[in-house]
Amino acid sequence: MGGGREDELACTLGIRGRRIDVHHFKGEEYRMSMTRYLTGLTCSCLLLVFVGVSTSMSQVWWEETGTQYPYDLSRHRLLILLGEDFDFQETMIVKRHWESWGAKVDIAGIRKVLTGHLWRKTAEGWDRSQQQTITCDILLENVDLARYNALFFPGGNSPTNLLKEDGSMVVKLIRQANQLGLVLAAICHGPRVLAAAGVVKGRMVTGHPEVEEELQRAGGSVPKRVFVVDENLVTGNWPYFETMAIKVAERLLYPEYLSATQFIDARDPKIVAKTEELTGNCSTDVERVKSLFEFVRDGYNNASCSSFIASEVMDCGGNLCRQRSILLAALCRAAGIPARLHLQKVTIRSWKRSDGTVADITFAHVITGINVNGQWHLYEAVGNRDKWINWTQDSSRASEMPIEFSGDRDCLFKPDAGIFIETLPQFFADRAGEMVKLIERTDGDVRY
Repeated sequence: MGGGREDELACTLGIRGRRIDVHHFKGEEYRMSMTRYLTGLTCSCLLLVFVGVSTSMSQVWWEETGTQYPYDLSRHRLLILLGEDFDFQETMIVKRHWESWGAKVDIAGIRKVLTGHLWRKTAEGWDRSQQQTITCDILLENVDLARYNALFFPGGNSPTNLLKEDGSMVVKLIRQANQLGLVLAAICHGPRVLAAAGVVKGRMVTGHPEVEEELQRAGGSVPKRVFVVDENLVTGNWPYFETMAIKVAERLLYPEYLSATQFIDARDPKIVAKTEELTGNCSTDVERVKSLFEFVRDGYNNASCSSFIASEVMDCGGNLCRQRSILLAALCRAAGIPARLHLQKVTIRSWKRSDGTVADITFAHVITGINVNGQWHLYEAVGNRDKWINWTQDSSRASEMPIEFSGDRDCLFKPDAGIFIETLPQFFADRAGEMVKLIERTDGDVRY
């Protein structure tokens, strides 16, 4: 790269607590595409961080937070598929994260020994002349998909060379893996192989701007995100290597809490569009959850709404906990963040009924569990202060509503001497079957 325009665009992004450098700017059309891609993200001056590791990894320009995530992948095995001239940092940093969480990670190549390139910053600009060879664990022709839970395709020129040298084998493996329900992950130029295999049709995917048209021609929808989770497809972009590793781990560990269901219809176009609107300027999952939570908490109205389907609740504005919690779960899943439904058993003592009689009442209250950076937290999705006053019959507690957001703890209405709240141990992927039965049992025969 030269100076001027390129140096302006070689900016750092405030992502997940650490700054990272954007690179690979090639040509005016690409620079304009990347400028649009980064719209809404924080951009500042160039920053390089030097750390005392090996020469090949001495410049940290990628996403690296130092966070210790509690994922346990010890029961999972992942396969990285490589062609010649692969991006070494994309490959090995993602692999390092998975292995640190206990996963077994193999590398399959079109040849036993492959050469990758490394990016580094010099006085003249970005340089990728440094090379690193690796010895693959197996050859593509010997891959047994039954041994693996996920396939991962890094970028660089590896995807192009995979398709050029052994395209039929690669396409066959991807299609078989998709039929088996394996996680298919790809970063940067990697989604190119998913498009070639025909598995992105009707799906949301992302990747390097240079492959965006390929993904669209293959029938994919390409939102402007640094990562997308759509069922078993996990796609992302450089330099968000940590995010790629996290999102694959979450898909492996919590598939049912990332999937669209009958009531949590996370793939509904209205849900997807609202998620894009609310999270488009967010850089971290904490920021995304905060934006979605506050929308659901504050976006109720008092119109009559009998539906429990998330997209319909968003339209009608239903203010029941059993509606708001479902909507919040759907929006989180559409953003690629695991979410599930929890129940609380609430008892209000000495509650005055409309007929003037006084008695204790018990009912089921639905809240949303959201996985934020590897930790499950519970969220109160109802923000209607007047409704809470009516239920508690205690105006002194009005100042506690709406519940304020936090990304590192539960955000719930607190019990007191007159209100007993028990969070039940069960949780659910959808409002169906067992959850409805448990609600009915918890509500009992009380009418209020």
